[in-house]
Amino acid sequence: MNTPPVSLLASCFLLVAAAVADAAAPVEERSEAVQPREGNATTFRDIDPRAPRPRAEDAQERAGLAALYYRIQSLEEEVRGLTGLVEELTWRVDRLAKEQRERYIEIDSRLTDLRAPPAPVSAESDEGLATPGADPNEPMTEEDAYRAAFELVTTAQGQPTTEQLAGYQLAIERFHALVAEYPGGRYTPNALYWVGELQLALEELELARQAFVQVITLYPEHAKVPDALYKLGVVYHRLGDTGTALTHLDRLIAEFQGSAASSLAEAYAAEIR
Repeated sequence: MNTPPVSLLASCFLLVAAAVADAAAPVEERSEAVQPREGNATTFRDIDPRAPRPRAEDAQERAGLAALYYRIQSLEEEVRGLTGLVEELTWRVDRLAKEQRERYIEIDSRLTDLRAPPAPVSAESDEGLATPGADPNEPMTEEDAYRAAFELVTTAQGQPTTEQLAGYQLAIERFHALVAEYPGGRYTPNALYWVGELQLALEELELARQAFVQVITLYPEHAKVPDALYKLGVVYHRLGDTGTALTHLDRLIAEFQGSAASSLAEAYAAEIR
């Protein structure tokens, strides 16, 4: 049976439309598969790290780096300021220590003068003639030798480090010479004490210890014993023998209550105990 032309054309059209619809469906599904889901957005940067970043992120990073650089500069300024302050304070402490030592030496000299018996007044001195010791050819007395050694200490105080240490060493030699020449002299305990002080300043701890021990052992009634006990405590502590250091400090506190050396001993013992 023959099909009319119009019916045949309609059938062909329907078949073509159905094929087109079937072919288009997979494309639709694939396009849906690559579309981002809500809440888990995918950007071009996630797919390709070489993709340029948005300008807003660059601006934030530059701002953060600028703030960090400014903070580093501020910290460097603070460090420079603190370094200058430390140097100034160190200089002040050194100057105060020197002034205190000079005053201490002056007081020691005055106390020695007060303990000394008055010198006899001769007729020649009343007439205005030269007094003993004024003649450069006259032998130096014990007092002259002590004052000469003392003068070396005070002179060395204001000198640079090298000259200061040399002055201390020369003063030690002069004090030793005084002790050797006047073993029973009234300035001998003071000379031994200052030998210990100067050798402590030179960090010659064992020699300083020996000098202070001689003061408290050979001259137990002398006015320098409290100071020697305190310095022995300092020396033994620096030598690493804290127990012996505290023994001397506690003895000083017990036997010489109220003295300046006792107050120093209490503070020092509290630090190292």
